[in-house]
Amino acid sequence: MDTPQSDRVAFDEMAQCLRTRNQRYLDFLKESGDSADMRSKVLAKIIDCAGDGVIVMDEKLTIVLANLAAANISGLQIEDMSRNELRRHYKFYLDEGKTPLPYDEEPIVVATRERRPYELIAFAVSEHLPAPGRWVRVHAAPIFDERNELLGGISTFTDLTERLKLQKQRDCLAALITHDIKNHFAAEQLFLKELEEKGNLDAGDRKIATELNAASENFMRVADSLLEMFGAHLIVDQAPKPVELNFILAKAVELSALEATSRQVKIEMQANVENVLVLGSPDVLCHVFHNLILNAVTASPAKSSVAIKTFVTAQFVTVQIKDVGVGMTESEVSSLFSTPSIAIKKSKSLTSSGFGLYLSHMLIEGQGGSMNCTSEPGRGTILTVVLPAPQTLKG
Repeated sequence: MDTPQSDRVAFDEMAQCLRTRNQRYLDFLKESGDSADMRSKVLAKIIDCAGDGVIVMDEKLTIVLANLAAANISGLQIEDMSRNELRRHYKFYLDEGKTPLPYDEEPIVVATRERRPYELIAFAVSEHLPAPGRWVRVHAAPIFDERNELLGGISTFTDLTERLKLQKQRDCLAALITHDIKNHFAAEQLFLKELEEKGNLDAGDRKIATELNAASENFMRVADSLLEMFGAHLIVDQAPKPVELNFILAKAVELSALEATSRQVKIEMQANVENVLVLGSPDVLCHVFHNLILNAVTASPAKSSVAIKTFVTAQFVTVQIKDVGVGMTESEVSSLFSTPSIAIKKSKSLTSSGFGLYLSHMLIEGQGGSMNCTSEPGRGTILTVVLPAPQTLKG
């Protein structure tokens, strides 16, 4: 049966309308696709321009996206790599190579497990990083879809190594200055005490001495607080130079003389070799030996001696400072150069804050040397400082 002309016209018009609509939809999809592709390319460029490393992972913690910074730092083609594979190349620690960071505590794992952002500062070690490793701040956050379903997570990481190094150098300098000023006020307090006890002071002078002593005590409390605050950030990195050791030791003994006299302790310096050069900073070494001698004097009973001996080998100079005080147990010795708070609580032979030994240990290591301690309850203590590259001058 033939279709009436009017029906044919209507059908053709409807078909044309459908074709037009389809073409518009196809054009829209094409334009939409081009737009999405362009947005994707722009977003990828933005991520690659970021200075911090960016890694995106799926719900199985497989890496699906990494920017140029992440690739440059890792030295690996890390896209489509699982978290377990990445862990074979990188080790993370809560400190400098001592306490491994458990897998379950890694930021991306915590963020996706607990569905919240999580941040951590860790020490990263790898064959792809400069030795001994790098401090990095890692921030992780979960990624959800519009139905709040977990799609994966994103991690950004920032290299903090140089920033922390500068911060520690600044804090070390501040601690060094504070500690030296504290020693000055300690000597002032001792002088005022002697003056009040033995001086023939009238009421006015005694009041002034009392006020000065109270002011010194107040500063000592402030200084202790500052030293505790600086204690967690110490590091020193100074270029050493030749220093005449015996001159430094003599100066340190002179600075300690007032305290030794008041405690009736004799300081005996036995320089086995004259005119010995060591490598280090004069100010740093003088501060260290002054502090070590003061500690030995403080730990010593009245009418005893503190012995200072020097030994020279082809490559090193060793200085030993020995007292005959109450000594320390093995556990006390083991914590002596760790955090100051531990040393304060455990070192019975020390009446100071304990921060001085901790600071001295850090300073000597910064000079390329080493420090150790041997002690036994009731038999005194020997603090040993080893410094590099000695030279014996003739003449």
